[in-house]
Amino acid sequence: MLLHVPLFAVLMWLVSHSLPRVRERARWTIDAFMVVHVGLHLSFHDHEAYSFHGPLSQALIYGAGVVGLAHLTLTAGPFAGRP
Repeated sequence: MLLHVPLFAVLMWLVSHSLPRVRERARWTIDAFMVVHVGLHLSFHDHEAYSFHGPLSQALIYGAGVVGLAHLTLTAGPFAGRP
């Protein structure tokens, strides 16, 4: 649990870094994690210890995955750079 605080601080630093390439890669990494995170939740959905069945948990998990996938598609995919 304590790892979340320094990890969050590093991620905030990377996504607001002064070098555009560092910002871009940090954002893509977070986007990819969000998509993978959804896959992990789907694969463990029926596990007896899985406890993320509430509507708020579901909305946050799957919403983040959708936004991550959309951001990746728009910034790193075939539509990147188009107005």
